[in-house]
Amino acid sequence: MEVVAATGAGDGDDQLARAIAEGLTSTHLLPSAGAAAAPGEDGVTGFRQFVSGARPKPGLMVLGLGTLGSLVLRKADQELDRTLPLATMIGERQPVIVAADSPIRTVPDLLAAIRDDQGAVRWGGRRLGGADHQISLLTTQAAGGDLRRVNYLAGDDRTEVVGRLLRGEVSVATGGLADLLAQIRGGTVRALGLASDEPAPGIEIPTFREQGVDVALLHWRGVIARKSLDPALAARFSDALKQLSHATGWRQLLNQRSWQELYAPGPQFAALLDRERARMAALFDAAGLL
Repeated sequence: MEVVAATGAGDGDDQLARAIAEGLTSTHLLPSAGAAAAPGEDGVTGFRQFVSGARPKPGLMVLGLGTLGSLVLRKADQELDRTLPLATMIGERQPVIVAADSPIRTVPDLLAAIRDDQGAVRWGGRRLGGADHQISLLTTQAAGGDLRRVNYLAGDDRTEVVGRLLRGEVSVATGGLADLLAQIRGGTVRALGLASDEPAPGIEIPTFREQGVDVALLHWRGVIARKSLDPALAARFSDALKQLSHATGWRQLLNQRSWQELYAPGPQFAALLDRERARMAALFDAAGLL
C-alpha cells in the first residue's frame, strides 16, 4: 500500500505522506506501507492520477490546503467528488517574514505599508493558490487593499523564496513554520507574526490576531482514498489513521516538526473540504483569478 503526495519530494505533503507510511508500518497498524511523490501542475497531475486509478497500487493520498487551492484555481475541484475523505491529520502554522533589516517590524506595520503603496509590497511564496498565496490575499484584504493588484512572486521551493527575500527581490514572504524556523532563530529573517488561530508552543512569535489583525489560516492536511475503495478496506484505513494519531511516536513527531495535531474523522474532513472549496472560490474570484 502506498501513501501518495501530489507534490515534490520534501514538500509538506510529501513529508506527511512519508510520516504516515512509516508510522503505519512501525506501529504494525498495516503490514507494509510506502510513500510516493507524484508532482506536476502544483498538485493537480498527481491528484488526477490518483483519483483515476492510474497508479497501480492500492493507496491513500495526502490532500492539503495547497493542493485544494490548485484544484479550485484551475476549476477542477469538482473532481473531489471522486474521493473519500478519511481523516484530517495535521495543521501547519505559517509565519510571515521579512529580512532582518526591513523597516517593517510588526503586522500592523505591514498593513500600513500596503495602505501606503500596495504595489511596493512584493510578496514571496510558493505556488499560486496555495497557503502562501492565500495569506498574501487575506492580509491585503485586511488592509483594505485591492486583491487584483497583489504583487505576488511564486517560487519553486522554499530556498528560492528566502533567497529572493534576502536579495530584496520581494519585501515580505511566508511559508511553513518548520521550513522557516531555522532562519528565524538564526536571525537572517524576522517573523512579523503567525497567520494562525493559536500561537506555536515554545516559539515566541505572536499571531496576527494578537496584534489586532483578523487573519488566520492554518495549512491543514488530511488523507483521502478513491471513492471506489471497498468499504471494509476504507474502514480499516480510517481506523489505522485514528490509532496512529494517538500513538506516542506520532505525537513526538508533531512536536519535532512544529505541526499542530488536527485529527478528525472522515465526515468532519469532508465538511472541511466543502467549506474550504467555497471560501477559496470566493477569495480567488475577488482577486480576479477565476
